[in-house]
Amino acid sequence: MPHRKEVVGIALAAGRGTRMRSSRTKMVHEVAGQPVVRHAVEGALAAGVSRVIAVVGHDADQVKAALGSDAEYVAQDEQLGTGHALMQAAPKLRGFEGDLLVFSGDSPFLSADVFRKLLRHHRKKRAAATILTAILAEPGPYGRIVRGLDGRVIRIVEKKDASQAEYSIPEVNSGTYVFDAAVVLPLLKELDTNNVQGEYYLTDVIEMLFVRRMVVETLVADDNYVVLGVNDRGELAQAMRIFRDRHIEKLMTGGVTFVDPSATYVDATVSIGQDTVVYPFTCLENGTVIGKHCRIGPNVRVSNSRIGDGVRLEFAVVEDSRLKKGSSVAPFSHLVEGRPAD
Repeated sequence: MPHRKEVVGIALAAGRGTRMRSSRTKMVHEVAGQPVVRHAVEGALAAGVSRVIAVVGHDADQVKAALGSDAEYVAQDEQLGTGHALMQAAPKLRGFEGDLLVFSGDSPFLSADVFRKLLRHHRKKRAAATILTAILAEPGPYGRIVRGLDGRVIRIVEKKDASQAEYSIPEVNSGTYVFDAAVVLPLLKELDTNNVQGEYYLTDVIEMLFVRRMVVETLVADDNYVVLGVNDRGELAQAMRIFRDRHIEKLMTGGVTFVDPSATYVDATVSIGQDTVVYPFTCLENGTVIGKHCRIGPNVRVSNSRIGDGVRLEFAVVEDSRLKKGSSVAPFSHLVEGRPAD
């Protein structure tokens, strides 16, 4: 087994996301009960990175509040591309000779499992760089993976710079990489802005490695949603729907009945016991724990609460509360910390 190097995570979290039309950076809009940026950062930490460095720019204080002490921070005052972002982190990496796990902070489907698989593949192949890719029927806005006749990766071409032939390539770049820091960091000084967007592309490092006959590997993602970023309200709604549907499916497999899953909203942080029935227009949020044999809904919202076995809730709001086994709440009640709201 190849020697296991130390891994540092680099979260690219400087973009504001103007298409969100929001006073808040896209990184802190919530998906499945937590800020977008926390999903990937928590995944990296669970996968075993020794530290996470978040590159922040627009609304940096918001990102820092979302991540707290789980990350270190460097500023990218001007957003001049992904390569420029990694340049800002480079001073914190002086003397580091392990691997860099570089990922976008707006990609909520980057899980610990995804990162572990990518790191294992990188180590097994002893690569200088490993790219997480996806095969899409409609490649859309993503960078394309360009290969030679022998199948080796030659370069990544951004959509705006792609030729007609390159535009039709179905294998796309997820924006997630593992780099051998000792090999890749020195190459950053060779990046230029000779492209349509006038930015320092981190993807240009791949062609530099190919020219130097270094090993560049890819790992095709099992789940195409890993490439989904949250850049506008439509993508935010799509991400929330995917998380919700997957979590509800998991809960149903565990013995929970949902009368109408499409009309029920459940955060990924919520747990529900066997033989509980959840009726339509119910919203369960923020780490709520619901016991067995409960009847929840219709028209119920429960947030940050613990609901005992056999509880009945209809047409009610329950926040920051604990309900004992077998209890019930009168319809049209609003409980906050176990008391009726003022």
